[in-house]
Amino acid sequence: MTENGIREIRIAKWRDRFFAWLVDFVIIWIGIFTVHSILVFALWPGDLFWMGGVNFEHQPRLWAAHGFFFGIGSSLTFFVYWAILEFRYGQSLGKKVLNIKTVNLDGGPISVKQSLVNSFGKSFLFVIDVILGLLLTRKNRQRIFGRLGNCIVIKMEEPEPSVSYKMD
Repeated sequence: MTENGIREIRIAKWRDRFFAWLVDFVIIWIGIFTVHSILVFALWPGDLFWMGGVNFEHQPRLWAAHGFFFGIGSSLTFFVYWAILEFRYGQSLGKKVLNIKTVNLDGGPISVKQSLVNSFGKSFLFVIDVILGLLLTRKNRQRIFGRLGNCIVIKMEEPEPSVSYKMD
């Protein structure tokens, strides 16, 4: 609180938000790659390798699976991940690591709708969402879909220690 009783909210820096996104990206991408590898080898065990090399006869089917899973499948995975964690806790794992949180414009928890709108932009249109946000929303450091969802990312205050120790 400030002297005049107005609540002050510290908006997170773009740098912190990017590193939080990067942490999430690496964590989820490792999971996606692992699941994808297991599925590919389970579905096409004899088709993938032939005489020590790739069997090119079945490449179109393999590339179609790659295209779908890595394109739409990965974006859907990121969307569900962010939508659930940010609605439920206000933070993804990356945001937790960087001590930032997604909140509504009053500093309270976001709704399901806000979470879905906010998560859509960074899951499916990340580059456009960020570039337009940098150009058009300088005051609150919002991505475009953050602005459409009426939410911001804040730097969380360091909690006061609940225990203090004193030397004898």
